[in-house]
Amino acid sequence: MRLLIKSVICSIVIHVVVIAIVIAIIQLFHRKNTIPPDISARYENVEILQSEVAFGFSFSPMIICLSFTLISFLSWLVFKMLQNSNVA
Repeated sequence: MRLLIKSVICSIVIHVVVIAIVIAIIQLFHRKNTIPPDISARYENVEILQSEVAFGFSFSPMIICLSFTLISFLSWLVFKMLQNSNVA
């Protein structure tokens, strides 16, 4: 049971780090490729202006569950092999 808790904690840490790195890379990409809007020129034609804005993005819940399960299983195997090599 203790080994399972270690593997779940390891999976959580790996997911937090990977998601933080992915978000940082995406934000860096968006920041470098963003053209500043010319609002004063577009204000003359009201039909062009957007009325809604969306921020952020989301992952599929199924992908997150599958990756969490896979990484938990892999870290459990690694911890199990390390535990067996220390005993022998």
